Amino acid sequence: MKFHVTFLFLAGLVLFGCASEWRAEQPVKPTTYRLPAYRSEQSIGNLRKLAVLPVHIRRVGTFSIVDQDERQEAGLTHDAARYLSEEKGYEAVPVVDNDGAWRAELLVTNDHGSLQQLGDAWQGAGSEQDVAAAVSKIGRALKVDGVVSIWLEEYAGGEGVGAGLMGMANIFLLNGPLLYHIMHTNAEAVIHETLSGQPIWRTRLSGDVERRGQPSVIKAFFENLENAIPARLAK
Repeated sequence: MKFHVTFLFLAGLVLFGCASEWRAEQPVKPTTYRLPAYRSEQSIGNLRKLAVLPVHIRRVGTFSIVDQDERQEAGLTHDAARYLSEEKGYEAVPVVDNDGAWRAELLVTNDHGSLQQLGDAWQGAGSEQDVAAAVSKIGRALKVDGVVSIWLEEYAGGEGVGAGLMGMANIFLLNGPLLYHIMHTNAEAVIHETLSGQPIWRTRLSGDVERRGQPSVIKAFFENLENAIPARLAK
């Protein structure tokens, strides 16, 4: 009986995964409008205008990790911006077009560098300080209150029924590498505040995270995120 319970628990992790959420204790301050005095400074929804950075996807297999192409990443970036706008009330824009190229029309000012320089700064950020600096510059250049970054891994274990059976067999045999895969964090979405560049909200997923677009991964990221401040109050 104990074995069956363990098996079902692990199978559930593969199918559904786990999620954890974190938020900073610091006040959340917008940069594109003045926050009403009666509005809580702790609300993530204060960051009404968001720029969604290119989603980074890695396909993880048994022997290698292969980066996905920019069109796949761009598709999920647009899914994220759409979900945040339509379901949560934010003014969210993807910073890349459908081919993965940064959108020049979003640049409001060159005071913080060219579009190429902003993209390079984000891609090359190697420390928390670098990330904060890059995020703040991007947010100010695009005139948004916050910046969203997302990364996830795709497990290259095959497709179809055969892959599902293989996954169940791996669990049945207590495959070490697979158990590590389904238990460790393999997807993350972060909202950074433009004013400070610091992360103020984060959600992490673990389990068999696949790039299925808005209905699964994006919803799992943002379904518990509070709604944006109403447009009539963000003036």
